Amino acid sequence: MAHHENDQTTRGSSQTDAGCSLANAAANIRRRLRAARPFPEGERYGAEWRAVEQWCEEEGLILPAHLAPERKGGREHDLLRLANGSRWLKFTKPWASGYAVDLSGDEPTLFPARPLQYLDRLQLQNRCFGDEIRFVGITHDAKSRRIIISQPDIQGHPPSWDEIDHWFLNQGFVKLKVQRLGAYDSAAFGGHGVGVFDVRPINVVMTDNGLLLPIDVMMRPLTKRQLQRLVE
Repeated sequence: MAHHENDQTTRGSSQTDAGCSLANAAANIRRRLRAARPFPEGERYGAEWRAVEQWCEEEGLILPAHLAPERKGGREHDLLRLANGSRWLKFTKPWASGYAVDLSGDEPTLFPARPLQYLDRLQLQNRCFGDEIRFVGITHDAKSRRIIISQPDIQGHPPSWDEIDHWFLNQGFVKLKVQRLGAYDSAAFGGHGVGVFDVRPINVVMTDNGLLLPIDVMMRPLTKRQLQRLVE
Protein backbone atom coordinates (compact mmCIF):
# COMPACT_ATOMS: atom_id res chain seq x y z
CA MET A 1 0.00 0.00 0.00
CA ALA A 2 1.16 3.54 -0.71
CA HIS A 3 1.45 6.08 2.09
CA HIS A 4 1.86 9.71 1.03
CA GLU A 5 0.20 13.07 0.64
CA ASN A 6 1.78 16.18 -0.79
CA ASP A 7 1.20 19.07 1.62
CA GLN A 8 2.21 21.75 -0.85
CA THR A 9 -0.26 23.94 -2.75
CA THR A 10 -0.60 22.96 -6.38
CA ARG A 11 -0.29 25.81 -8.88
CA GLY A 12 -2.51 25.12 -11.85
CA SER A 13 -3.84 26.94 -14.86
CA SER A 14 -7.11 27.80 -13.17
CA GLN A 15 -8.63 28.07 -9.73
CA THR A 16 -10.09 24.59 -9.98
CA ASP A 17 -6.66 23.16 -10.86
CA ALA A 18 -5.22 24.70 -7.70
CA GLY A 19 -6.33 24.18 -4.11
CA CYS A 20 -4.39 22.59 -1.32
CA SER A 21 -3.75 19.27 0.35
CA LEU A 22 -6.45 17.74 2.49
CA ALA A 23 -4.10 17.88 5.47
CA ASN A 24 -3.56 21.61 5.06
CA ALA A 25 -7.30 22.23 4.72
CA ALA A 26 -8.12 20.16 7.80
CA ALA A 27 -5.40 21.84 9.90
CA ASN A 28 -6.66 25.31 9.04
CA ILE A 29 -10.28 24.40 9.71
CA ARG A 30 -9.33 22.91 13.09
CA ARG A 31 -7.41 26.09 13.95
CA ARG A 32 -10.49 28.22 13.32
CA LEU A 33 -12.70 25.76 15.17
CA ARG A 34 -10.49 26.03 18.26
CA ALA A 35 -10.71 29.83 18.08
CA ALA A 36 -14.50 29.61 18.04
CA ARG A 37 -14.76 27.65 21.29
CA PRO A 38 -16.65 27.28 23.48
CA PHE A 39 -19.75 26.08 21.67
CA PRO A 40 -22.24 23.37 22.65
CA GLU A 41 -21.26 19.95 21.31
CA GLY A 42 -24.65 19.75 19.67
CA GLU A 43 -23.66 22.71 17.50
CA ARG A 44 -20.37 21.22 16.32
CA TYR A 45 -21.68 20.42 12.83
CA GLY A 46 -22.61 24.05 12.23
CA ALA A 47 -19.42 25.28 13.87
CA GLU A 48 -17.29 23.20 11.51
CA TRP A 49 -19.16 24.51 8.47
CA ARG A 50 -18.65 28.09 9.68
CA ALA A 51 -14.93 27.37 10.10
CA VAL A 52 -14.79 25.98 6.54
CA GLU A 53 -16.49 29.11 5.17
CA GLN A 54 -14.25 31.50 7.11
CA TRP A 55 -11.06 29.84 5.97
CA CYS A 56 -12.20 29.53 2.35
CA GLU A 57 -13.15 33.20 2.29
CA GLU A 58 -9.74 34.22 3.66
CA GLU A 59 -7.89 32.03 1.16
CA GLY A 60 -9.98 32.86 -1.90
CA LEU A 61 -11.38 29.34 -2.10
CA ILE A 62 -15.03 30.29 -2.49
CA LEU A 63 -15.66 29.33 -6.10
CA PRO A 64 -17.98 31.08 -8.57
CA ALA A 65 -21.65 30.23 -8.18
CA HIS A 66 -21.87 29.25 -11.86
CA LEU A 67 -19.44 26.38 -11.27
CA ALA A 68 -21.73 23.39 -11.06
CA PRO A 69 -21.59 19.62 -11.55
CA GLU A 70 -22.52 18.23 -14.94
CA ARG A 71 -23.20 14.68 -13.84
CA LYS A 72 -25.32 13.37 -10.99
CA GLY A 73 -23.36 10.97 -8.83
CA GLY A 74 -24.27 8.73 -5.92
CA ARG A 75 -25.37 9.54 -2.41
CA GLU A 76 -22.32 11.69 -1.59
CA HIS A 77 -21.13 13.59 -4.67
CA ASP A 78 -22.02 15.09 -8.03
CA LEU A 79 -19.32 15.35 -10.70
CA LEU A 80 -17.65 17.68 -13.18
CA ARG A 81 -14.73 16.60 -15.37
CA LEU A 82 -12.09 19.27 -15.96
CA ALA A 83 -11.65 20.38 -19.55
CA ASN A 84 -8.20 18.82 -19.84
CA GLY A 85 -9.62 15.47 -18.69
CA SER A 86 -6.93 14.92 -16.06
CA ARG A 87 -9.08 15.31 -12.95
CA TRP A 88 -12.66 15.25 -11.72
CA LEU A 89 -14.26 17.81 -9.46
CA LYS A 90 -16.48 16.15 -6.88
CA PHE A 91 -19.16 18.29 -5.23
CA THR A 92 -20.69 17.12 -1.98
CA LYS A 93 -24.46 17.17 -1.93
CA PRO A 94 -25.86 20.57 -0.84
CA TRP A 95 -25.25 21.29 2.86
CA ALA A 96 -23.58 17.90 3.26
CA SER A 97 -20.07 16.57 3.71
CA GLY A 98 -20.39 12.93 2.88
CA TYR A 99 -20.87 10.08 5.31
CA ALA A 100 -18.87 8.45 8.06
CA VAL A 101 -18.93 4.91 9.45
CA ASP A 102 -19.99 4.57 13.08
CA LEU A 103 -18.88 1.50 15.05
CA SER A 104 -20.34 2.41 18.44
CA GLY A 105 -23.41 0.16 18.11
CA ASP A 106 -23.87 -3.55 17.59
CA GLU A 107 -23.63 -3.14 13.81
CA PRO A 108 -21.69 -0.60 11.71
CA THR A 109 -23.89 2.21 10.47
CA LEU A 110 -23.54 5.28 8.29
CA PHE A 111 -24.25 8.79 9.53
CA PRO A 112 -23.82 12.24 7.96
CA ALA A 113 -20.20 13.28 8.41
CA ARG A 114 -19.02 16.63 9.67
CA PRO A 115 -16.60 18.43 7.32
CA LEU A 116 -13.53 17.37 9.32
CA GLN A 117 -14.65 13.75 9.45
CA TYR A 118 -15.06 13.87 5.68
CA LEU A 119 -11.59 15.36 5.10
CA ASP A 120 -9.96 12.94 7.55
CA ARG A 121 -11.59 10.03 5.73
CA LEU A 122 -10.25 11.21 2.38
CA GLN A 123 -6.76 11.61 3.83
CA LEU A 124 -6.83 7.92 4.74
CA GLN A 125 -7.60 7.12 1.12
CA ASN A 126 -4.64 9.19 -0.04
CA ARG A 127 -2.25 7.63 2.44
CA CYS A 128 -3.34 4.02 2.09
CA PHE A 129 -4.00 3.78 -1.63
CA GLY A 130 -1.78 6.49 -3.12
CA ASP A 131 -4.71 8.61 -4.30
CA GLU A 132 -4.20 12.33 -4.91
CA ILE A 133 -7.46 13.85 -3.71
CA ARG A 134 -7.16 17.58 -3.02
CA PHE A 135 -9.33 20.23 -1.43
CA VAL A 136 -10.45 22.79 -4.01
CA GLY A 137 -12.91 25.03 -2.15
CA ILE A 138 -16.62 25.51 -1.63
CA THR A 139 -19.53 26.85 -3.60
CA HIS A 140 -21.45 29.45 -1.69
CA ASP A 141 -24.84 30.82 -2.62
CA ALA A 142 -28.09 31.76 -0.94
CA LYS A 143 -29.46 28.22 -1.17
CA SER A 144 -26.62 25.89 -0.26
CA ARG A 145 -22.97 25.17 0.41
CA ARG A 146 -20.95 22.37 -1.19
CA ILE A 147 -17.41 21.21 -0.50
CA ILE A 148 -15.44 20.60 -3.70
CA ILE A 149 -12.53 18.20 -3.96
CA SER A 150 -10.58 17.06 -7.00
CA GLN A 151 -9.42 13.57 -7.86
CA PRO A 152 -7.30 12.25 -10.74
CA ASP A 153 -9.02 10.55 -13.64
CA ILE A 154 -7.86 6.92 -13.64
CA GLN A 155 -8.06 4.99 -16.88
CA GLY A 156 -9.22 1.43 -16.50
CA HIS A 157 -12.29 -0.72 -15.98
CA PRO A 158 -14.38 -2.01 -13.06
CA PRO A 159 -12.82 -5.22 -11.68
CA SER A 160 -14.70 -8.41 -10.97
CA TRP A 161 -15.56 -9.41 -7.42
CA ASP A 162 -12.94 -12.15 -7.59
CA GLU A 163 -10.31 -9.57 -8.56
CA ILE A 164 -11.37 -7.29 -5.70
CA ASP A 165 -11.24 -10.07 -3.11
CA HIS A 166 -7.89 -11.33 -4.42
CA TRP A 167 -6.30 -7.88 -4.38
CA PHE A 168 -7.41 -6.94 -0.86
CA LEU A 169 -6.35 -10.29 0.56
CA ASN A 170 -2.96 -10.01 -1.13
CA GLN A 171 -2.56 -6.56 0.41
CA GLY A 172 -2.99 -7.98 3.90
CA PHE A 173 -6.67 -7.15 4.45
CA VAL A 174 -9.38 -9.48 5.69
CA LYS A 175 -12.98 -9.45 4.54
CA LEU A 176 -15.35 -8.11 7.18
CA LYS A 177 -18.72 -9.59 8.00
CA VAL A 178 -20.41 -6.34 7.08
CA GLN A 179 -23.11 -6.32 4.46
CA ARG A 180 -24.76 -3.49 2.58
CA LEU A 181 -23.05 -0.60 4.35
CA GLY A 182 -23.26 2.02 1.64
CA ALA A 183 -24.68 0.26 -1.41
CA TYR A 184 -26.78 -2.89 -1.11
CA ASP A 185 -24.13 -4.97 -2.89
CA SER A 186 -21.02 -3.55 -1.21
CA ALA A 187 -18.32 -5.36 0.77
CA ALA A 188 -15.91 -4.23 3.48
CA PHE A 189 -12.30 -5.05 4.34
CA GLY A 190 -10.07 -4.38 7.32
CA GLY A 191 -6.34 -4.30 7.91
CA HIS A 192 -3.34 -2.03 8.45
CA GLY A 193 -5.32 -0.10 11.07
CA VAL A 194 -8.14 0.93 8.73
CA GLY A 195 -11.52 -0.27 7.59
CA VAL A 196 -12.53 0.09 3.95
CA PHE A 197 -16.29 0.13 3.41
CA ASP A 198 -18.64 0.47 0.42
CA VAL A 199 -16.28 -1.56 -1.75
CA ARG A 200 -17.86 -2.68 -5.03
CA PRO A 201 -16.79 -2.83 -8.68
CA ILE A 202 -18.14 0.63 -9.56
CA ASN A 203 -16.10 2.19 -6.72
CA VAL A 204 -12.81 0.57 -7.77
CA VAL A 205 -10.71 0.80 -10.95
CA MET A 206 -8.53 -1.90 -12.43
CA THR A 207 -5.88 -0.14 -14.50
CA ASP A 208 -4.60 -1.46 -17.80
CA ASN A 209 -1.39 -2.65 -16.10
CA GLY A 210 -3.33 -4.67 -13.52
CA LEU A 211 -3.22 -2.27 -10.57
CA LEU A 212 -6.41 -2.08 -8.51
CA LEU A 213 -7.25 1.36 -7.10
CA PRO A 214 -10.16 2.05 -4.71
CA ILE A 215 -11.43 5.46 -5.80
CA ASP A 216 -14.77 5.98 -4.08
CA VAL A 217 -14.80 4.01 -0.83
CA MET A 218 -15.51 4.99 2.77
CA MET A 219 -12.66 4.57 5.24
CA ARG A 220 -12.08 4.97 8.95
CA PRO A 221 -9.46 3.98 11.53
CA LEU A 222 -9.93 0.48 12.90
CA THR A 223 -8.47 -0.85 16.13
CA LYS A 224 -7.47 -4.48 16.56
CA ARG A 225 -10.46 -5.01 18.84
CA GLN A 226 -12.85 -3.47 16.31
CA LEU A 227 -11.33 -5.59 13.55
CA GLN A 228 -11.73 -8.76 15.58
CA ARG A 229 -15.38 -7.94 16.30
CA LEU A 230 -16.12 -7.36 12.62
CA VAL A 231 -14.60 -10.63 11.41
CA GLU A 232 -16.16 -12.95 14.01
